[in-house]
Amino acid sequence: QMAYQLYDGLSMESSEDLADLDSSTTDRTVDSISGSSSAVLSSSSDELVELGSTSSSAVSIGSSSDEDVELVIEDVESTNEDIDTSTALEDMHDYNDACHWNTMFQKVLDRVKAIPKMRSISYKTRESIWHDLASLSTDFQYAAKTYGRIIISEVEIPDEQKTIKPRSLGGIAGGEKYVVNSILFKFAIDSEGLFNGDEVATWKCAGQDLLCLNAYTNVSNQKNKRDQDVPDIHFPLCCLVDYRGFRLIAVSLLPLHRNSLVYGTDDGGLKVHSSDEKAKELQKLCARLLNLKEHWVAEQTISGFELPKPVRLYCCADLETHAGSDGRYYVLDYARGMPPQHPSLQPDVKMRHMLLKLRPEYVAMQPKPLNPDVFSGFVKFPRLPRNSDGTKMEIPEEDYNLRKEVYIERKSDEAENLIVSERLINEHIPHCAEKLTRMTTLLDVFETKLFMKQWLTVFVHFYGVNFRWLGLVRNNIPQNNVNDYLWRGYLLINMISRCIKHELNSRLRAEMRRLRYTGEQPYIKVVIEYLNLIFGQSKKSKLYWQRVLKPDLLTKFPRVLEGNEGMNLRNYVLEFAHGDGNHRQPGICILFQVVSKLCALNFRGMAATQYEMNSAFYTVENPFNISDLVSLDEHIKRTQIIGHSQGVILRMQAISSDVVKGEYQENLYYQSLDYFKQSLQAVPRDQRTLRNAADVFHHLGHQGLARIFYKFAIIACDTDPISLYKYAYFLDTKTDLKEEAEKYYRLSHESYPNIGNLLSYCSFLSENDRLEEAQTMYEEATKLFPKNILAHFNYANFLHNVLVDPKHYDAAEHHYEQALSINEQDSHTLQGYAHFLRDIKGDGNRSLKLMKQYKAVVKRSHSQLSRSFRMKRSVTSSNKL
Repeated sequence: QMAYQLYDGLSMESSEDLADLDSSTTDRTVDSISGSSSAVLSSSSDELVELGSTSSSAVSIGSSSDEDVELVIEDVESTNEDIDTSTALEDMHDYNDACHWNTMFQKVLDRVKAIPKMRSISYKTRESIWHDLASLSTDFQYAAKTYGRIIISEVEIPDEQKTIKPRSLGGIAGGEKYVVNSILFKFAIDSEGLFNGDEVATWKCAGQDLLCLNAYTNVSNQKNKRDQDVPDIHFPLCCLVDYRGFRLIAVSLLPLHRNSLVYGTDDGGLKVHSSDEKAKELQKLCARLLNLKEHWVAEQTISGFELPKPVRLYCCADLETHAGSDGRYYVLDYARGMPPQHPSLQPDVKMRHMLLKLRPEYVAMQPKPLNPDVFSGFVKFPRLPRNSDGTKMEIPEEDYNLRKEVYIERKSDEAENLIVSERLINEHIPHCAEKLTRMTTLLDVFETKLFMKQWLTVFVHFYGVNFRWLGLVRNNIPQNNVNDYLWRGYLLINMISRCIKHELNSRLRAEMRRLRYTGEQPYIKVVIEYLNLIFGQSKKSKLYWQRVLKPDLLTKFPRVLEGNEGMNLRNYVLEFAHGDGNHRQPGICILFQVVSKLCALNFRGMAATQYEMNSAFYTVENPFNISDLVSLDEHIKRTQIIGHSQGVILRMQAISSDVVKGEYQENLYYQSLDYFKQSLQAVPRDQRTLRNAADVFHHLGHQGLARIFYKFAIIACDTDPISLYKYAYFLDTKTDLKEEAEKYYRLSHESYPNIGNLLSYCSFLSENDRLEEAQTMYEEATKLFPKNILAHFNYANFLHNVLVDPKHYDAAEHHYEQALSINEQDSHTLQGYAHFLRDIKGDGNRSLKLMKQYKAVVKRSHSQLSRSFRMKRSVTSSNKL
């Protein structure tokens, strides 16, 4: 299943030797469907640059300004001498390197991971690093879309006529594979008949692979000091390309070789690897953070009279950890990475243990770790062979006892899985529905509509609920008020739109196979005909809604309808509406908006606006015309770090565009939110993305949404000092909840004492006339950070201007002196100390000397700022044009 390409030159075209590792077991076949199989290459003559590890020396905290501030922790030694931040992205390109996408990706990721480890880093350098990651990911997605569109368009024509020829990379499962520009493309199809030809199931397997990849890669962000010796988990550049009903998995080639597998199995359990100690520690860390259980895995082969010995693994058996030739550990084949829900919940679904997985967020909430291999064949021993006379083979007592232990553990894990699955249905989903209804009390009308339309899926996944249980979420929402009505309507529209998407994809695949035509117009016609069937006003449309769409909805989303709602499903959608007056949007228009986005339908601007706002267009039999649809576009699903990086760079650009405020800056903020949303759809509990989204909502004036997302960030990680501080500052400055603000200031300080949250807490106490407590905290700040100029200057300023007590003036002078000894060119300290000497000490000579020095510093700063301002205005104006 794994495709190993032997690489013996600098050009990929020069290597044609391929090795095939065959597989015949059911459990292993899912890897081919999910698309994580990777064509891998041995290392070339050039070694990849690997950044040296350093201990953490700074923590980024929120400030009252628009950017995060790096604050030095004095007692930790760290430098950034071994961290390369100067090499331009374009200089990393080496197309002689057969793994050039991965080489560049890992180098840029090393830079991103190094940011918190650097003693000091300029805003420009930080922006450059994130910009490199965003640019690289954009280039990879462009290449994946470009080649993927060609591959899918030509999928049904003979191989000899194809622009990009399929490659024989070994294995019989998973369909054709393509390698172009160091990217492996693989179709998500059910070539082995595991799902009775249900291609929706194969799509889900590929999506599950990307979901678990994101969960595992997010582990690196959760490592603490005690985990510093554990190697980082590495992963390829990866995305899913959906086009004309087909799904392609695009993965960058990796520097692996024939014997690179060190943990897990790649042959269906015939040989299970677990001897590499570093790989074991890596998976042990992942299991601890993802709440996965170490468990027995049985090898699936019997050699002569030698019985297979079970091994203990921290992950599912076919999650493969490879030692790359570049010194990194790569983890592949994530499709079965999470435990399944218990088969009894949906007994009619075939291959339930592969398809119906629990979400990582829900698994992490459980009091006990869960076995990801429960219900799979990997936790069962193969049947013992019989003797020549037909009697059962006798086994030694030691082997019998071990088999008994494995069996008892398996039954215990199955019982625990049943408890967890029933808890999801009976307790967790009703709790999620309750949270949903309570949330709108914090939002105004506009924020409620924005959240319902754009962030609903993020919220549901944040609480660990699979989308297949969305009907049960809706069923648990009461019908007490307008907001309950809106939640139920939006949930139903989201479920209907997914049924429509799957049926449209099925029709497109069928037409592709019938016509074998690479053009686009016949498929646009298929889309328009189906949309007219869904949205048109005709007898045929009404029959389709009741006889086809409604049963499909009830099958995919159990318990979605109650009472008389199913009597006329189409009328329910037509009568639903959100908003008043000119801002009223009918339910049928909302459905069109969701469907066109899910299916990547590119309508003409004017037509799209009309269909999204005016329900009168749907009162005719055929509301859509073939000229309205410009093209069928590709729909891309990407990894979490990619969406986050693109959101961060857009937010930074919005911050730096202060010279051109207004619509341009607001547009950048909303664009950043789109990418943060994509990032959170991949990893809903990433506290970095949550607090970045909260910051953007704060800037845009959506204070209700900002508060919710700050709170989400704290729920995701209640010990993260940055999220705690930012929420405290938000409550302090934007609400009247002073007691709650103090609580989070204190928690931030207790979680990770640093100068930023400590001084903000001091300021909070001072502004609320708690001067003695403020003085105590200022003294603590100068003791904890004796070489930090902010600690001494702020304390001196507090003693000088707030307490205004002669008994504190000597202490104020001492701390002004300490601040100047740290930086004698600091303008704030020079000015404050000069005023202190003049007004309090009456020392005019020293005061005059400091003021001259202050004016010289300010003059130089203004000169530099003026040049910077002119350059920024020029660049921003060019960008705007």
